[in-house]
Amino acid sequence: MGETKFRKKMYKSGKFWVAAGMTALTVGVVNPQFISKLSKDVDAVFAAQTTSTQTIDTVTDADANGRYVVWNKTGINDNDAVAGKGTYNGTAWSAEYSSYADPSSQTYSKLTANGSNTIGYYYLTRQFDASQKFTIDGYFHPNLSGQDGKLPSNGNWSDWVGLVLTPTDPNKMATDYNMANGGGGLGIQGFGNAMALGLDFYQNSGDPAAGPFGALRSTNSSGALNSVPDALYTKGINMTNWSTTIKYQLTYWPTGGPNGGPYITASFTDNANSSNKWTVNTNTAGVTINPPKAFSVGVNAANGQKAADNFASIDNISGTFATGTTTVKYVDANGNAIKDPTTFVAAVGDVIGITNLSTQAKAGTADYAYAAPTIRGYKVSSANDVTVSQTAANNTITIKYTALPYQESIIQTDTPALWSNNSVITSYWSVDQDNPLGSGTSVANSIMDTSLVRSGYSYYVTDQKGSSYATMSSAAAAASVNAWDSTSNSAGVQSDVAPQSWTVKYVPDYQGAYLYTRDYSYVNGSYSATTSSGTYKDAAGGRTGGTISFSTADSSLPKSGYTYTVTGPDNITYSNLSSAVAANSFDNTDNKVAGVQASSDTSYQYFTVNYTPATQTTSLVVDSNSPVKAGSVLASSLGATSATISLPYTDASLSTAGYSYVVKGPNGSNYSTLSSAVAANSLYDATNNTGVSPSLYG
Repeated sequence: MGETKFRKKMYKSGKFWVAAGMTALTVGVVNPQFISKLSKDVDAVFAAQTTSTQTIDTVTDADANGRYVVWNKTGINDNDAVAGKGTYNGTAWSAEYSSYADPSSQTYSKLTANGSNTIGYYYLTRQFDASQKFTIDGYFHPNLSGQDGKLPSNGNWSDWVGLVLTPTDPNKMATDYNMANGGGGLGIQGFGNAMALGLDFYQNSGDPAAGPFGALRSTNSSGALNSVPDALYTKGINMTNWSTTIKYQLTYWPTGGPNGGPYITASFTDNANSSNKWTVNTNTAGVTINPPKAFSVGVNAANGQKAADNFASIDNISGTFATGTTTVKYVDANGNAIKDPTTFVAAVGDVIGITNLSTQAKAGTADYAYAAPTIRGYKVSSANDVTVSQTAANNTITIKYTALPYQESIIQTDTPALWSNNSVITSYWSVDQDNPLGSGTSVANSIMDTSLVRSGYSYYVTDQKGSSYATMSSAAAAASVNAWDSTSNSAGVQSDVAPQSWTVKYVPDYQGAYLYTRDYSYVNGSYSATTSSGTYKDAAGGRTGGTISFSTADSSLPKSGYTYTVTGPDNITYSNLSSAVAANSFDNTDNKVAGVQASSDTSYQYFTVNYTPATQTTSLVVDSNSPVKAGSVLASSLGATSATISLPYTDASLSTAGYSYVVKGPNGSNYSTLSSAVAANSLYDATNNTGVSPSLYG
């Protein structure tokens, strides 16, 4: 059994669609149907698909702005198609567009010709929500084009012409109809909970009357034609008195019928005689309607053994589009999921594609085109379009991705000591080679300059090509090098045979150190500094972390009568200068002015040579002529270099009746009294002692 279908190529015009013909014009005889079709297409408004920058994984509703439509001639012609089944003159039959206009100036479609066992459909490419109100009107014309007359008697025309509401997807009205049901199946038998409003010209088994009669027909949930109650057909009306141009109107009400459910009001009006009118109301008739969740809308005609021309039109329609749910899958080249699937709803009949990937989206003929999401580690490679149907299982977009190779980039330093003895500051692996290194989580920009600062150092950055930059941010801004390379590494494996490197090079600041001396004296049993700040001795200059070297050496530091130690900038006291210097290096004071290294130090390091007086001894000795302990030491005392001498003897203790005495001081002079000798030699000397060298009085 042959079947054909012609659907217009659709283009988006604002919210909804317009039509554009795709037939090539050739030289020769052109049939009227082609001229009519071309005229409809030329009149359409051309516009591109709606292409969004939004990624498909964030879409929840492709028609979020609303799905309610009110269409007249223009809207209907922009969203229609024709189809058919059977064979006519040796070729597959399809309904045809025509130039013949109905009384409202809408063009008819020719649904059947005079070929037996054929069926034709003119339908809308959108499906309507059965939970919302729906209205439609148009004309039936069971006659030849351009002719009018009276409706023929039973068996003298075709089987049927009418309006059909089916639960199928729009483009399956014809393809899913089983021609074994013949013209008596009215084009709806086999579809569960379908409805039809039309004219029947041949009494088949189960029909309520001989033709011609008008009826509102329906099927049960199994697709069998229901019997026709008297209130649902033109009982008692002789329709052979009606003309062959009949206006139909139908309103579907989602609530208010029996048990609160839906009901239908409909009517036929004879265009030649308005007094010829029939109305039907399933609510007042007490007929329960069991509609599908959604229905597709069209007009059709069926020829059985009786065959004739039938025309019909759709003039006006209002309703809300039905929706279908689409699943989007994100897979690798082997079909493995690399991201959880997402879903969105769209109007049945919407064509949804992926920008620059799926066929219709690339051609600009989809309803909506969305971007594929970026998945780290992968590059998008292909995708398919989906024409949304009411069956979710049939609505799948699969976006395929190809795994990308990893690339490594390293930020390293020439001064590991500043980074816990690590030469690598950080490293990055990326599979986002389409992005520059300086964006987002990229290498150069992700290391902030503030994190590279080290006190006492300046730094600059060199890239993999040897160019130098004052800061990491300026290195990141160098687009010519701040980009991932394309080393041929294994995809999906974190390995790079030739990583890219940035090197942070540190330059130490200028630092200074001073050498001071400070003398101590022994006063009242303790040592105290003779000056608070000490005396400048020497200075040294160098770089952060460098070795400190004074021109002064330990050999020039000893002073007779004194010992010395050296206190370093670390506040540790050392036995000599060389050990103090060896334990300290130049510090890391930040000596920069406006970011430029200075030639001076804002915080010098100080080394101090501490001179402590040595221990000295003085003694009072008498000669062999002394009446008191002749030839012995009468008294001794200890002191420190340059400290005041104090002896525990006085002149009174030396006086003895019958004797006189002379005191010889440590300076070799003679004094008549002990007190005058001590006064003349009042300070301990500065003998460079390692032990005790006494000062002698005698």
